[in-house]
Amino acid sequence: MHSTVSFLEDAAEEYSGKTALMGAGRKTTYAELRAGARRFSEALQSGGVKPGARVVLSFTRETEFVQAYWGALLASAIPVLVSAAMPPSKLEYVINDSGAAAFVGAEAAFKALPEPPSSLKTALLICGGAGGPERGFQIEIPNSGVNVHRPDGGAPESPGEREGIPGFTCIYTSGTTGRPKGVMLSATNIRYGTRMIREFLALGPEDRSLPAMPFTHCAGLLHLLALLETGGAVVTGFAPALPGSFLNAVRDLKVTVLPVVPAMMTLLLSRYGRDLPERCRSLRVMEFSSAPLAPSLVREVRGLLPQVDLFNTYGLTEAPRITYARLESEEGDEDHVGRVNPELTVFIDRSANPSDKVGEVCAQGPNVAEGGYWNGSAGGDARFSSNGFRTGDLGWLDEENRLHLAGRSDDLFKVGGENVYPEEIERVISSMKGISDARIDAVEDPLLGTRIVARVVGCSPEVTAKAVSAYCLRHLERFKVPSRIDFVEEIPRTESGKHSRSRSRVDSDPCRFGGSNGNGSA
Repeated sequence: MHSTVSFLEDAAEEYSGKTALMGAGRKTTYAELRAGARRFSEALQSGGVKPGARVVLSFTRETEFVQAYWGALLASAIPVLVSAAMPPSKLEYVINDSGAAAFVGAEAAFKALPEPPSSLKTALLICGGAGGPERGFQIEIPNSGVNVHRPDGGAPESPGEREGIPGFTCIYTSGTTGRPKGVMLSATNIRYGTRMIREFLALGPEDRSLPAMPFTHCAGLLHLLALLETGGAVVTGFAPALPGSFLNAVRDLKVTVLPVVPAMMTLLLSRYGRDLPERCRSLRVMEFSSAPLAPSLVREVRGLLPQVDLFNTYGLTEAPRITYARLESEEGDEDHVGRVNPELTVFIDRSANPSDKVGEVCAQGPNVAEGGYWNGSAGGDARFSSNGFRTGDLGWLDEENRLHLAGRSDDLFKVGGENVYPEEIERVISSMKGISDARIDAVEDPLLGTRIVARVVGCSPEVTAKAVSAYCLRHLERFKVPSRIDFVEEIPRTESGKHSRSRSRVDSDPCRFGGSNGNGSA
């Protein structure tokens, strides 16, 4: 079995002078990436980083991230990936939780820490301006733009420090529902994910990809590595938060592959829909991931970009690339997230409700994080069970081994004793012409009990609350029809594009709910 380092080294040999990363006015070849990786590796080792030690990577600059990630693997360390947007308190938690021996990243992020955690021996800082760290001493690495900084001479190793197994990558989740968890992905896990991307998207040396997700996100990392493995180029330096320049990069740099979350594509369509055919003329494939896909979004993209092959994929950081679906026709696009990928098994655990076809999705196979959660993450390893990894997602399998999702287990609620899956209602509402997005929440009313509230983003004056209710009545059981429909400008989502749901309690007021027949008011 080849390690992640092996295929990166092989790619550097085969495509040495070819562009690996490209951005606004900057190109980096495969040979230059490898040279930078070796400088990082040497700096880490000279700073006392031993095999199996954790190295926290926190970057806003993608080229240095790739070199540092590669360099940490070359040093037989375990790269620990965190979002550059992570606040100092969470970053401090991750460093302490992982027992990291080194921090590699932006000088500003390091300086924002209250105190360098005791486990740290070395910090390699990318300086945002002139000068270097204010305390400790530094070693200049020629032409690398990196400073090695040992905070006040370093600190002794913690007596209880646990060493890891080289070859793993640790990705800390965003922690939107609690403290971040470190997911330990092996080289086998990563190679499986990149292989699925290469095969389904038919990647080749002439492809150029512009991932809308950061490389510290599992989907972004896998796309980066899949492109490097095939000799392609990854476009960097263009943030989805600036959609105009992002789309200009797609056009000007002749991007062929666009991995994107649905919320990002919805934003592009709302602001630049008319310009998409011209700006995306080089595009051949688009991959949606990380969040449920509204059928109205698929229809709109297909109408504007008929030459682009559309794919949807389902997975989690703990078990990436569980399914793939090629969206070849309008019929059934919204009904499933694809067939279970080769070598994987999906088990639907219906033990909580045997009479319902819906159960918790459990995944088994070479994609499931071999290392579980770092340090068990406060009992989180219980999710790795004899049935496979318990995803927390609800769904069912049809006779063709296609996975249908019904929502999150913690989103499930009951109305009149009946199970309600918010995602099912959202899919129905989003399939209505003139609606670009929808979210379902549960509202607890002391007199009427649990009621369903729909928040809808409409893009047509014909879309009214009454019309939405009537549409729902045609496609859903009556108890699933929202009692209230609110039209909003935008629906809040997490960094990866998922809904951030809420449960609230209100005083009983039938007028607020539009009566029991579901004919809600705006």
